[in-house]
Amino acid sequence: MPFDLVWIDRFQPSRPLSVKNLIGRAGRSTSLPIFDFGQIVIKDSSKQQLRKIVENDILLDAVSQLDITTDPNDDYKEYKEAIKNDQFSEEFNLTFGELERIQNAASEFYVEQILTTLFDKNGNLINITYDLDDDIYTRVLGCFCKIYENYLKRPLCMAENYILSTAIKIMLWRIKGKKFSQIVWFRYSYAARTRERNRRMSSARTEIEKMQAQKYCTSLLASPITEFAMIPNKNLSPLILTYNQRAVDVDYDRVMVDTYDYMDKLLGFRLGDMFYATFYKFGEKHSNELSTKLAKYIKYGTIDEKSIWLLRYGFDFDDIDWLYDKVVAIDSKGIKFNNSIVELNEEQKEKITKYI
Repeated sequence: MPFDLVWIDRFQPSRPLSVKNLIGRAGRSTSLPIFDFGQIVIKDSSKQQLRKIVENDILLDAVSQLDITTDPNDDYKEYKEAIKNDQFSEEFNLTFGELERIQNAASEFYVEQILTTLFDKNGNLINITYDLDDDIYTRVLGCFCKIYENYLKRPLCMAENYILSTAIKIMLWRIKGKKFSQIVWFRYSYAARTRERNRRMSSARTEIEKMQAQKYCTSLLASPITEFAMIPNKNLSPLILTYNQRAVDVDYDRVMVDTYDYMDKLLGFRLGDMFYATFYKFGEKHSNELSTKLAKYIKYGTIDEKSIWLLRYGFDFDDIDWLYDKVVAIDSKGIKFNNSIVELNEEQKEKITKYI
């Protein structure tokens, strides 16, 4: 996706190809016979590093990464071999070996534990406090981690465990229907300790108490939240996004970007695919409706078929709020709208134009 301007707050000079790919997004191509250009904005201290990257040529490897002999302990070895040998399921984005492991007795035991814990006798999701002191949350979190370890065929290192725990918490929020903005706020509020600071300030009555409360809130350290990194990676070290920060200095935008990385890069692909396949296959094998329902929650954040189809067509949850009642029918062949679409504003009409 091209942009008129690319602002690079920080970059790694050790990854020149990634930096070149990033700055290559600046500049929007048009059909007009004009010279178009984009802008790159960086810190003044980074100019020399960026100049070296731009001026130096980068040679690409002549051998595919799939053909390079890898460490036998490489977590992606099975994945690479499966692609080369046509042992890969495009339906679930997993290798045949991975599909077998998520259906073995060990995985199925933890699937049953999760289903029994998350759903009540009427098949409805129960409420979870997301507090480590909550026995239900701790039990569910532990079962998801065990399924992932079984899938990897090894125990998790400390950093992987922190990242996976954060990803699962975000996934459970999404299962409960929380939108992206709400999930970001939950993580930010926890890190910035907003409730504690607000409670302390609101309890102050006199000017002296208010000054003391302000001093306390200013010196309060942020709660630790784990920074995103791709897993599996047994060589990772734990990264704390709010390390050595004051609660008042926690950057909402950094938390937002970090949360998006969790949802897009981790839950949106490998991790989400694995958990979806685990519960979908269990539901298919044992005719378990709750497992199939949870699989849909994991993949789409909803079990409503119309909403799922709208998501598959590329709309997001905010679009569904105003679009849902205007859809008469939807399937793989197309979308049929009712006459009330004339009431939509111009921006909304633009989003559905290609489907009319």
